[in-house]
Amino acid sequence: KLLTVFASEVDKSTGLLLGDWQKLTEFQKDDKKDDIKYRVALNADSTKMVIVSSVEGKSKNTYKVQEFDKDYKASEPVIISNEFDPKTFQLEDVLYSDKKKITMVGRIYQYEEGKKKKSKFLDFQNIMAEF
Repeated sequence: KLLTVFASEVDKSTGLLLGDWQKLTEFQKDDKKDDIKYRVALNADSTKMVIVSSVEGKSKNTYKVQEFDKDYKASEPVIISNEFDPKTFQLEDVLYSDKKKITMVGRIYQYEEGKKKKSKFLDFQNIMAEF
């Protein structure tokens, strides 16, 4: 139920670690069926590392955006709660600007009736960007 992310600096020429592993962050599942996803990237001016994570469950999605400096010191995380139904919303990308502005880009789907009377399927509706 717990995922821990560690980091260490790597020598570009040899591929060996230049220091010890340092703990960056932890992700906790509320339920054992929850799914943890994360992505590590750089901010807009490439001076800091940004980790965007999500804990996805049946009834909710929670996103966390956290910035780390060159010494792996974390800033205060930004927690974003998704108001969309997890079955009808698919996150495509999270953009983090140098002015600490977060843009979430996602696809919204809508249930449509299928060929049979009681069958339904998800049909793409539009792309959404939220600031």
